[in-house]
Amino acid sequence: MTNGTAIMLGTAKTVMSCEFSDFMYLNPNGFGRVLLDYLERTRTEIGFIDSISRFTQEYFGRGETPICYPVKRFRRIVFKDKTYRRDWFSDFLFFLNLGAYTVRFVDRDGKRLDLLPGEIMVFYLGRFYSLSHNFKAYERALESVPA
Repeated sequence: MTNGTAIMLGTAKTVMSCEFSDFMYLNPNGFGRVLLDYLERTRTEIGFIDSISRFTQEYFGRGETPICYPVKRFRRIVFKDKTYRRDWFSDFLFFLNLGAYTVRFVDRDGKRLDLLPGEIMVFYLGRFYSLSHNFKAYERALESVPA
């Protein structure tokens, strides 16, 4: 069993979902794939909260509201071995960038990846896992990985 959290990166704040403790894999049988489908249709902060509430109600039988952390904005996120569990905790992290800025990630392997507005990036234990439905951005992300 794995756990996962959805994180909406906005221009002025970040909104995090509750943690989902079940099969959050991205394979066709995983709840992570379903969560990703919900996030791919999300275009606003209100839409994010609605998507998370619907996903939670439909697949977990409860309608929890995401936790909101106002006035916190990320322009750069660095995952570190020593602090990963303290800072993020979940196995799978689903980042949806609804802000106006590109967000730079550095994963636990040192890969530098840029998440453009409107894109979704998934990390597994702080390592790059997937970029949702934007293959040009995926190629750009791979080009930024040091050889």
